[in-house]
Amino acid sequence: MNNFQNNKFIKTKLSTILEDCIVRVNNIDNHMDFFLLNEFILQTVFLKLTGAQEQKFKSMQWEWGSMDLDYRDEILRDKDKTDVYPKQIKYSTYGDKASFINKIYNKISSMIKLENNILCNDDGNHLNDRFINETKKCIIEIFDKPKSFYSFSRAFIEYKKAGFITNKELELKINNKNELIVFDENFKNNCYEKLYKYRNKCAHNSFVYQNPFPTLDELCQKDKNNNIFRWFQTLLIFDEISIYFFEKLEKY
Repeated sequence: MNNFQNNKFIKTKLSTILEDCIVRVNNIDNHMDFFLLNEFILQTVFLKLTGAQEQKFKSMQWEWGSMDLDYRDEILRDKDKTDVYPKQIKYSTYGDKASFINKIYNKISSMIKLENNILCNDDGNHLNDRFINETKKCIIEIFDKPKSFYSFSRAFIEYKKAGFITNKELELKINNKNELIVFDENFKNNCYEKLYKYRNKCAHNSFVYQNPFPTLDELCQKDKNNNIFRWFQTLLIFDEISIYFFEKLEKY
């Protein structure tokens, strides 16, 4: 992949994957046989999203290395400077993603005066509202169609009722250690942890040898963090944040 293709891939929003996959499915008649395909389709789309995001972070890492030779040396060698090509970061965990975004923020803040807060829009409003509203609107527009099977699904109804990510959960603030906090601790330990476990189950197809059916107790539970549409929004928010900071990095 050349630099132009790499840059284009980085700046292409993950929401296009949802649109490509789901918009076509929405044209299928909602017969009983489609219900059997539902879970398979959502798992496939979810895996495409997580896989593309992990590759995006790696692409950003190498693009940054092309612009900054010091950073290239950092990612090619371990801290002791003895081991070339150390263990590669997979960017599937919350910590890997948040750490990389934090590195970009620190690089930008060291290059410019933060008199104009880069965590705010040009109108002075915090970026939280922008990222939350844009991703929420995107998911609603894709899935909430008059004849869409998903608009009638329990998970989507619960997502619309109480599953949207809030300003309390998406913090995007600097702590007293000058570190950028993306999501709050409770969200990270609950919602993203469930997202990560589901990602591993899909990637390794562990549904085959583990019980694929929920118990009656699990069906009765209403855990908003155990919702694939909420996970979709989480991935889209990470995508919006990473693209925003990467474009800032290119600018400065």
